[in-house]
Amino acid sequence: MIRGVENTPLQSRVARRLFVVFVLCSLLPFLATASYALLEIGRVSDESDSARLGYTAKSYALELSGNLVLADQAFQAIMAETSAASGDLAERFGRRVSYTGRVQVFDEARVRRRDIPGLEGERLGAVLGGGAVLLLSPASPATSVAPDGAAPEGAARVGAWLVRRQEQTGAVIMAELAIANLWGTVDEFADRASLAVYLAPATLVAHSSGQAAPGVLAAFAETLRRGNTGQASRRMSVVQVAGQDYHARSFDYPLAQNFQAPALRVLAWEPVRSATATLSTRQLVFPALMLAGVLLAAWLAARQLQRQLRPLDRLIAATRRIAARDFDAVVRIESNDEFRELGDAFTGMATALKREFAAVEAMAEVDRLLLESRGLETVLDALLPRMSRVVDCHSASVTLVDPMSPDRARVFEYVPALGESLPVRRVAFDAEQMRERFAREPVLELQGTQIGEFGFISSLADCGARRVRCLPLRQDSLIAGVLSLGFDADDADPVSRPADAGRDHSGELADRLSVALSNLAHGDALYRQAHFDSLTGLPNRQFFHKRLRVDMESAAVNGSQGALIYIDLDNFKRVNDTAGHASGDELLRVAAQRLGNCCRGEDLVARLGGDEFAIVVRDGSSAVELRQIADRVLTALAAPIRVAKREHLVSASIGITVFGAGDATLEQVLKHADIAMYRAKDSGRNRVVFFEPEMNARIEARIALESGLQRALQEQMFELYYQPIVSAQDWRLAGAEALLRWPSAPANVAGPAQFIGAAEQTGLIVGIGEWALNRACSQLRDWRARGLALPYVSVNVSPRQLVEPGFAAMLRRTLERCGTQPRDLLVEITEGVFAEGEAARAALVDLAQLGVRLAIDDFGTGYSSLGYLRTFPIDAVKIDRSFITDIPGNESAEKLVETIIHMGQGLNKVVIAEGVETPEQARFLRQAGCDSLQGYHISRPMPADGFAAWMQNYRIAPAQAAARDAG
Repeated sequence: MIRGVENTPLQSRVARRLFVVFVLCSLLPFLATASYALLEIGRVSDESDSARLGYTAKSYALELSGNLVLADQAFQAIMAETSAASGDLAERFGRRVSYTGRVQVFDEARVRRRDIPGLEGERLGAVLGGGAVLLLSPASPATSVAPDGAAPEGAARVGAWLVRRQEQTGAVIMAELAIANLWGTVDEFADRASLAVYLAPATLVAHSSGQAAPGVLAAFAETLRRGNTGQASRRMSVVQVAGQDYHARSFDYPLAQNFQAPALRVLAWEPVRSATATLSTRQLVFPALMLAGVLLAAWLAARQLQRQLRPLDRLIAATRRIAARDFDAVVRIESNDEFRELGDAFTGMATALKREFAAVEAMAEVDRLLLESRGLETVLDALLPRMSRVVDCHSASVTLVDPMSPDRARVFEYVPALGESLPVRRVAFDAEQMRERFAREPVLELQGTQIGEFGFISSLADCGARRVRCLPLRQDSLIAGVLSLGFDADDADPVSRPADAGRDHSGELADRLSVALSNLAHGDALYRQAHFDSLTGLPNRQFFHKRLRVDMESAAVNGSQGALIYIDLDNFKRVNDTAGHASGDELLRVAAQRLGNCCRGEDLVARLGGDEFAIVVRDGSSAVELRQIADRVLTALAAPIRVAKREHLVSASIGITVFGAGDATLEQVLKHADIAMYRAKDSGRNRVVFFEPEMNARIEARIALESGLQRALQEQMFELYYQPIVSAQDWRLAGAEALLRWPSAPANVAGPAQFIGAAEQTGLIVGIGEWALNRACSQLRDWRARGLALPYVSVNVSPRQLVEPGFAAMLRRTLERCGTQPRDLLVEITEGVFAEGEAARAALVDLAQLGVRLAIDDFGTGYSSLGYLRTFPIDAVKIDRSFITDIPGNESAEKLVETIIHMGQGLNKVVIAEGVETPEQARFLRQAGCDSLQGYHISRPMPADGFAAWMQNYRIAPAQAAARDAG
């Protein structure tokens, strides 16, 4: 049982969340309504209390003012009936209920002297003018005027006096009002509120009801004095006295319309607790109602949650069982609602998933078999017994078309009733008929007599199959076979299958078998593509390496030996350039066939790439046998190869190395054969060379030299030496040649010719040449800045550097950076430049346009011609030292040198003789008309500092020049 809602409604998170939502949904409206009702009741109660207190204060004020008016009317009547001097004046006033009988009479003169307290200013004027004045005070005004000086009775209480002037006598009469009659009506309002009368604006308490608590009147008086009650007739104030809150409402009644007297302020008040007693009682009812509502909502929520979440709990448990691959989960829900439908749907889904997962597992096993097994029969033997697990079939067979005989087919069958081991049958098969049938019907559903129409499924009918489904197996959109599934019931019809039977996987199974057939068919093609050359059909480099490694391991184990013959066609690039790549490919195919005919059956001929081939010769081949194989190869390739109506002559350079019980690795064997092959090329091509250990030493020395050159270029370890060139006629300094030196060269490097040749082959000569040009131009600038006027400097440029794209632009930037004029630089090139053809011509034209002078170095040793001197922008020729060595004394050499000088000068070229080492040679060249001399007779090459010192000391006069000529 999972943690859910079976036992307690609030065990699950969902239940708790829904419970809180239900309770809040019921509680929040109730709280809002109750709060609003309380606020509204309080507001209405406050308004009612305020109106009641205001009405009480106003009623009492009107009652009080009425009593004062009646008393004044009686006062006037008595004054009109009685003179001021009569003795019964006090008695007459005393008989009236509104008066006490206390009367004072003053003459007008005394009044005008203001001897009566309280009669000043406007009041005095009002009395003298015949008006009424009402005096209210805590003590009797008679106190200051009594003849005996004693305080009258009741002086401690507030007294009320009416003052008027009698017109007949002019006397001023003061009559004290009966306080009991004047304030006594306040008791009629005691059941509604407490009352007090204040003298405004003095805020002195004139009278109050007996209900006033100690300190309340003083507190209200202070509040009235500050004016905190605001609009007294409009608003209700709250005053706190001794911790008790009081509601108060006042009413101001003006007396000015009847009397010259201040206004009276009547205040009605009552304690707050008495005013809100009913509201407090109601506040006790609301929490009780609220608690009852919450309990009712909680009970209803729990009941509903228990009813609704119990089916959900069962669905959760069933879902977890399905996640654990337990597909026997059944959910039975008895409620007559959507939960019951959900439970039934879930049960159906679990059943369908059970079938689907069984089929998926079977299909996964099928995929594994297809991926792991290489042989088709192995795949089918393992696959056919598993068919029933995938599609619930009775029996199954796979019919495969014979690729060599499209009208025949092989049938692989699985019929459990006849055992799992069945022979493969060969049957007649009409592939065209099946293609047409499957074009109309992608899936053939056969039953009854229809099954007998096809011989390849007859055995399925013999074993009780009532229905057979046939699906095509395609390979590259062609029918390669048929998958046949036999069923013993109508379940084979997808329409009649039950809803929980899962998907029909027969189509997927046929697709997988089609993929397997395609993979097996393409496997051989991929293998050949990966291991054989597509052009010649020979094994490729990958297959060759595997075979050579196997033969080497076999020779090491057996103590025998084998050999590797490495073959590279000579001048094959010329065939591609002249006849095209298609002709080159055809020539390679013919050469591959001839190589195959030169070898034994157990030997391997492979194409390694381009025009390189190799032969792996197995066990026990002697040097004589290897030489014979190589000679057969040379002879076979020597015969003309006719391609595209043209005959091509091809030769080969062959290197041979032997491997056996030694510890040589595959890489070493390949390297040795390659070294021997290049040795054959260097020796003149079209020959055979066996590898010897000293060849490896030479190669390693060459590799070390190339590495040293690379490092020397990166770290600028080269240096330029300078050899002067002088005029042959007057021995003046004409220029200098910059010669490259490598001071830190390895000990086995004989001289510049050796490392420069290596730099040419590796391509490092481009970077080295750029460095030499930059250094020479910079040095010429520095010398001229020091006042050493060297006319020009010459620098050798290799053919590879000359035809490098952007060489002229690089040289222009170098000249601009060094501040050297183009005419101050002489670029020396060898006659080998002319072999580069149009690329060399374009480069020389760019240099001539730049203004740089050009010279042919070592003239006469290459294959230059007068045509080159005429067509190329050459400024000077340098006669090679090999011609200078034999002069004077050798007539042929003398004539040849003279011819070169005359030819050069005839073409307006400057002629410079190299290698001048004796005075006799210098004299002969001057007499022959040579322009400039260079050699040890003038000076050996010197570093830059030494050459600068030499130039500073080289000063020669005509006499000294003659002495030099004389030797």
